[in-house]
Amino acid sequence: MARTNVAIVGGGIAGLIAARQLLEAGLAVTLFEARDRLGGRIDTRHDFGPWPIELGAEFVHGRHPGLLRLVEEAGLHLQRRRFDPLVLQEGKDVSSAQSWDSVFEAMADPAAPDVGMKARAQELAASGAIPASAERTLRRYVEGYMAADFERVSARAIAEEQRAAEAIDSDHQTSIREGYDALVRHLARSLEHPGAVVMLATSVREVAWQAGSVTIRTARNGAAGPAPSFSHAVLTLPLGILQLEPGEAGAITFVPEIREKTAAARSLGMGNVVKLFLRFRTPLPQLPGLQPDVARKLEAMTFLQTPDKAVPTWWKTGNVEAPLLVGWAGGPLADRLSQLRDDEIVGAALEALSSAVGVTPDLLAASVEGAAVADWRRDPFCRGAYSWIPAGALDARAVLAAPLAGTLFFAGEATDTAGYRGTVHGAIDSGVRAARELLDSISAR
Repeated sequence: MARTNVAIVGGGIAGLIAARQLLEAGLAVTLFEARDRLGGRIDTRHDFGPWPIELGAEFVHGRHPGLLRLVEEAGLHLQRRRFDPLVLQEGKDVSSAQSWDSVFEAMADPAAPDVGMKARAQELAASGAIPASAERTLRRYVEGYMAADFERVSARAIAEEQRAAEAIDSDHQTSIREGYDALVRHLARSLEHPGAVVMLATSVREVAWQAGSVTIRTARNGAAGPAPSFSHAVLTLPLGILQLEPGEAGAITFVPEIREKTAAARSLGMGNVVKLFLRFRTPLPQLPGLQPDVARKLEAMTFLQTPDKAVPTWWKTGNVEAPLLVGWAGGPLADRLSQLRDDEIVGAALEALSSAVGVTPDLLAASVEGAAVADWRRDPFCRGAYSWIPAGALDARAVLAAPLAGTLFFAGEATDTAGYRGTVHGAIDSGVRAARELLDSISAR
């Protein structure tokens, strides 16, 4: 009997997990990836300085058993990333000792209605469940961390995600010392298999399908490539690609159309994130012009917040001798930065940071020896960072995830229905699910 032949579209973490599961089950797999590398929104660079930088996914959020099992299996090391932010404005420490436990407890309420988060925050404040002043902080959290529209994002979806995060101890934040791409390389080893074919820098242009048959039409360097046929396909396309209109650059045509999937994808939100990286000539506390008190605080800090600035969140990586700062802007702030050139984004970031620490932009810029920008909205292969769920679109996730005719299967963080949207572990779970659904479909025949 011929070996079942499966196409995997997308070489991010969901596609790699699905490919491994299917190969282990004895199926043949061909993986198509538009980029010239595997990993998708995991993109680690080792050429910026003595420490790797993560243009995409960086943190291991909580203790998700599937992700931790892979880290251990790969022999990698997790390092703790404590979130105890220093808040600076105009060279002054304005950090608050106020606990937000009650706010996040209210956000996780299982009875939360499916309304926009702004309306929910106002309702909670009116009832006394949260302080009236909390709305502004909630907005920063939802827009910055979740990359979502505060007025439109579903309060019920956020409540589900808060409960899911608490279940895996989300306060325990770590990162992979060797770089997230070490996990990608580990999973890629499963593709060194006689039943696996990997096609990098190969864009999928059309998926022609019927029950039990899929033809994948591809392009490489702008020219039409081969159009191999398969019995099944696992599609791990980012939401931003599924949302594209026919004819837009990067759009994939389905024949016949998958209208219900397309409608579900377009009812969801794709949030943007801009990350930037500054490499300094000297340790941060030795920046010229710093007040002694600020210098001491910068020496101890791990996370820095610069509220109401173009880049509101920063964290330290590397070590004292090779200092790196990572800047983060999500949601509407990232959308605004996306209108700028990379050098203008760096300039806006330096202005935000210099104002926070109380030195002039010129003094700060003179201390920077390298800068890099990652703008995920501009990335042609995903068109954004990760998904979010507007009010009224809770069911879209399940619609997006459901198999079609026992032939097309769907994975990726936007198909998560367990509250792990936007995370690496959510993508891992989706790849496992899609592979299991495919194998169950074969077994049922």
